[in-house]
Amino acid sequence: MLKIRLQRLGRRNHAFFRIVLMDARVKRQGAAKENLGHYDPHGEDSKKFQVKLERVQHWVGLGAQLTESVQKLFKQQGLKAKAAPAAKA
Repeated sequence: MLKIRLQRLGRRNHAFFRIVLMDARVKRQGAAKENLGHYDPHGEDSKKFQVKLERVQHWVGLGAQLTESVQKLFKQQGLKAKAAPAAKA
């Protein structure tokens, strides 16, 4: 099962996070399948949270699940990770 979750980076007491797509069985610091954005709780408001919403919607459409922490971040930013509409052939 694929999950969209946070990957911790930075130094002690000054962490920032990548929003990544990973297999649920991989460790937090393991290899990510795709980098979808980042979150810096200490950064400026304009650079605090950036995400590739189209890619998140694509992966949610394919069955990926958001973790609770990522869901809270999306809710704080007023974003919804709905599945992308299917392309017509």
